[in-house]
Amino acid sequence: MLTALIVDDEPNARDLMVSLLAAHPEVRVVGTAASVAEAVALLPDHTPDLVFLDLDMPGGSGFNLIKHLPGLTRVIFVTACAQSALLAYEAGAHDYLLKPFDRDRLALALERLALFSPKIRPADEVPPETSPNLALSNRDKAGQLTRFRVEDILWIEAVQNYSRICFQNQEGGSVIHRKLTQWEKILPPGDFQRIGRSLIVQIPRIHVVRWSSREDTVVSFIDSPKKLKLGRTAALRLRAVLKG
Repeated sequence: MLTALIVDDEPNARDLMVSLLAAHPEVRVVGTAASVAEAVALLPDHTPDLVFLDLDMPGGSGFNLIKHLPGLTRVIFVTACAQSALLAYEAGAHDYLLKPFDRDRLALALERLALFSPKIRPADEVPPETSPNLALSNRDKAGQLTRFRVEDILWIEAVQNYSRICFQNQEGGSVIHRKLTQWEKILPPGDFQRIGRSLIVQIPRIHVVRWSSREDTVVSFIDSPKKLKLGRTAALRLRAVLKG
């Protein structure tokens, strides 16, 4: 069950969202607010998993609420302002619903969220701990939806509040607005190990580790030309994991 907070200064818009969400039993509305201030006041008692957030409201922009939300709370902007989509995604929004939208567009937003959030996976879906073929999706800084398989990830590097994913056969990798702590909550823990402050590696994909010296360790991967060079601390942690 996913808990949701609706924040919109228009009563009709709040009522419409409540009505549309009634068709999704995996989502439970725990509160509504007409402003950022009202939403902040609700947070101590109703910390939501998801916030449907209007952008332009009297007393403050919806962007002002984001800093008050817990790190794992997802945000879906619901607004008539088409010009702020890029800013919304850069601020970490999961999706951007442009008013007026229909029930199908809302269903699509929740479906995309279900692909990435274990909290609202369908009951018959295999959990990520036992599904190496699990498909994940996310939007990048330009708002482009990306979809990929867990098994294709070789490693993930932290880049401030973003992360760079290195895939099996993709040049350059993909940069996504997601921290390593968030990746740790959704990736299979037995396969993906954090071996440093800024690095997660998929252990079963490792082919060879060349321990040349204390300062020069290079990891190669199965069915991929990619190589990962490790610093001393990460190399020591990887050695400990492999010895298991």
